[in-house]
Amino acid sequence: MKLLAILTAISFLGACSMSEKGFVEQPDQYGLYVAVTNVAMDIPLQIKSEETGEVISIQTKPFGMNGRGYLEESLKPGRYYIYSYHPYANVTVPLLTATGYFDIQVNCFNYGGYLNFGMDGNRPEYRNTIDLMDIHQLPQSMSNLAKGKDICMAPLGKTNQRFRYGDIKDLLSL
Repeated sequence: MKLLAILTAISFLGACSMSEKGFVEQPDQYGLYVAVTNVAMDIPLQIKSEETGEVISIQTKPFGMNGRGYLEESLKPGRYYIYSYHPYANVTVPLLTATGYFDIQVNCFNYGGYLNFGMDGNRPEYRNTIDLMDIHQLPQSMSNLAKGKDICMAPLGKTNQRFRYGDIKDLLSL
């Protein structure tokens, strides 16, 4: 029986992507950041840790048929700023603004909502909308990671709000 439990755990961890590995294996040290974007290509988005100054690259992953992608990364707790992205080879577009931050809490599915990247004249810009129910629209492999976990709303420019799983499990039906 013990062997079956160990093999099940190993197969589950083997199915995890590297971006979710920290959250799955060490939830007391990591939170999972997830956001949907209007970028449906494999384009890296850089974020910067306010505490350490480290710049972390998150690869956008396409899903669905309507030009959407998603971001997914295990992150240490703290505040992160959207820093830049690379829409074309050798082209870096800076995105750092005073309100372009999000907070991460440990052992929490930190949902950043929908990030819409675009241009405002000649200047790159982004908008953020967030609705807890949109978690249902994520790929099932990703929404499964929210099962049994607290959900933290991680909108840009606002304090992260934590919802206990027990309080919202019926609402989300995960």
